[in-house]
Amino acid sequence: MKRILIILTLFIMADASYAAHTLEPLGTEITSTPPRKRFFLQVIYRFLRTENEEDIDEHLLPIEIEYGLGERTQLNLEAEVLIAEREGGKTEDRGIEEIAIGIKHRFFDERGFLPDMAFEIELSPVTELGDGQAVAGTLIFSKFLGRSFIAHANLGYEFEREEEDDETEFVNTLFYNFALMFRAIPDRLFLVGELNAEHNFIEDGPTVDKIVFVPEFIAVPFEKTVFAVKFGVPIGITNGSSTPDIGVTGGISMLF
Repeated sequence: MKRILIILTLFIMADASYAAHTLEPLGTEITSTPPRKRFFLQVIYRFLRTENEEDIDEHLLPIEIEYGLGERTQLNLEAEVLIAEREGGKTEDRGIEEIAIGIKHRFFDERGFLPDMAFEIELSPVTELGDGQAVAGTLIFSKFLGRSFIAHANLGYEFEREEEDDETEFVNTLFYNFALMFRAIPDRLFLVGELNAEHNFIEDGPTVDKIVFVPEFIAVPFEKTVFAVKFGVPIGITNGSSTPDIGVTGGISMLF
């Protein structure tokens, strides 16, 4: 009986680990990496309305490609396109918001009460529509909580250099993300509660705090978990906003 339980547990964990490549939450990194010589693609659309004297509508299209360099290591290539940013009904900005390249390595496998652990470092030669550069590091944790729940947590730091009107500004950002996933229909439908937060320290200026809660679902329309559809409704608070931020986000991911 004990042997059967061990085999069953290993099967569940291996199956969920494989599925994790496509079942990554919309805003939280996971420790799982694509299999060696396989690609992971994720395309997401995000809309968020922030009100601070005037309504600011932001439409973003983040695109992420990951490549499995080994069983524990992946190469990242990310691009975030600002489709449009409208303030007071007028379009202010559009273009490539950010380009980033990075690497992630899982250095510890789940054992007992300890979670999977990974570290990711990214270099962004283009930020703020070409007016900045950044480097970021993130600690990533993932843990199976019984058969029905999976938890993911991120703790990171980013240093960004911005140039505007011939002036240089440095921004230090602490951020953390947490996602709790419930296997409503194992490997077919996941219900997710996600929390994304950041605290920006701006040189010679104010600090800016942002916190967003995203209820979301992730569905796998086919039997093999190589393709997933995701949808969420972000609700957040930005320091200085007179009303809560609200939006919509959705996308697809696939392993090939």
